[in-house]
Amino acid sequence: MSQRLHNTEGWEDDKGQEQSRPAPLQQISAATAMSATRMPAPGLPAAPATGSADTETSADTETSAGVQSPKQNLYYKVPMSRGHIRLLQLLPSENEDAAIHCRLFCTRLDSKGTRPYEALSYVWGSEAKPCSISINGCDLPVGENLHAALLHLRDHSIERTIWIDAICINQDDEEEKGHQVQSMAKIYAKASRVIVWLGEEAAGSDQALEEIRIAAKRDQAPEEIRIAAELSTRRLDNKAGILTLLQRPWFQRIWVLQEVAAARHILIKCGSAEVDGFAFCSGLKALNLSNELPADLRAQILSVTYLIRGAIFRPKYATSQSDNFSLNIRPLSELIEMYHTRKATKRLDKVYALLGMSSDNPTAAGLFADYKISWKQLFKKLIHVVLSELVSVNGLSDDKEIAVIEGKGCILGEVSSVKRNAIWEDRQDMAITWRNAPSYICVKEAWGFCWTLPTTVKSVQKGDVVCLLQGASRPTILRPYNDHWAVIMIAVSPAGD
Repeated sequence: MSQRLHNTEGWEDDKGQEQSRPAPLQQISAATAMSATRMPAPGLPAAPATGSADTETSADTETSAGVQSPKQNLYYKVPMSRGHIRLLQLLPSENEDAAIHCRLFCTRLDSKGTRPYEALSYVWGSEAKPCSISINGCDLPVGENLHAALLHLRDHSIERTIWIDAICINQDDEEEKGHQVQSMAKIYAKASRVIVWLGEEAAGSDQALEEIRIAAKRDQAPEEIRIAAELSTRRLDNKAGILTLLQRPWFQRIWVLQEVAAARHILIKCGSAEVDGFAFCSGLKALNLSNELPADLRAQILSVTYLIRGAIFRPKYATSQSDNFSLNIRPLSELIEMYHTRKATKRLDKVYALLGMSSDNPTAAGLFADYKISWKQLFKKLIHVVLSELVSVNGLSDDKEIAVIEGKGCILGEVSSVKRNAIWEDRQDMAITWRNAPSYICVKEAWGFCWTLPTTVKSVQKGDVVCLLQGASRPTILRPYNDHWAVIMIAVSPAGD
């Protein structure tokens, strides 16, 4: 029996009446929706040969490229080859209102002689670029949020070396952009510090960060000192300001996950106020405000603070020349299940932002950061990589995150119960009742009867079925409806897989 499947936009569950369970080894169509990512890029223009790891170019270098815009001229004078990145030197000024002047230079990413640098994590904001900074004598338009960040980061007396994606990558060169995006996990991992810029001070954000810092300090003190402090110190009361701070756009973006997941030292900065990343997470936990946030926002805050909190425990990554550097956090399919509702300017970035966190090396399957392809092409390739090459994929469009999947499969069992994990907030425990599973698959022995899986946007429910699609290496969790199946988890990694 063949059943046509579809799914609602944005991975929301379809509603309908369940029907009797289908027999094994039948024709199954399944619908799924996901969000975007990035891909590969061959070679970049070779940098001039030099005797050092860094290549700096003066502002008055003549070009033979004819008439160029200031932006084209800038990147022409600071070319890159594979294994290199550009770094920005933010020049000092005693006058806080003075124009921003910088130098851009090229350096090897993997060499031991790479200069120490910080990396900025921020939100681009509007596509409008009303501000301007001077780099190597060229005027470069930048957004308001980045301009404000640079003003706050600029020192009075010493220069500061920073990696900033909007400046250090030529955003008009799709080939360069794809190659650099493929290395972003490595770039943030090698940074001496990642600065999270939440934006300018507003709505009591200074007081909010201070209260979070004090809550962390109070929570980390010995119990007798903590009790005395609570009795003798006026408790700050800025709950509304903290909740407003947590609703800033930075917490909702998908790229920030990889940026803080790679970092070994994080500084949270909002206007002139700042707090260490670990203290920020500890303070939020001590204040226990998560239950006062909307469910979707609470999930976003928990996921990003979980990654920030782990920064101080991360070893110094031994980066290599390979483009396949990864943080090895989870399989790509699980990362997409967990984070596809986060925001990105381009749909492609909803996939590319997760490649550097993947534990299953999607590059080996041909999934790279490539900005020359369409969302339809990427989405189809993504489904084949995480599910199976044997399924057919239809119903794709460049403005939707929905696909109709058709293929043969075997129903192995049913979800008999689901509950939140007692230890980890981002995990769920599921009991599986195996039915109709062919003996040669040995699922009971290999996968067991209880799975602990990450909590995803579409929550698993009692009555969902476990299916193994033809050609797939991992099971899929489906929910049957009148005339279709809805994909709840596209590729599950149970114990013993």
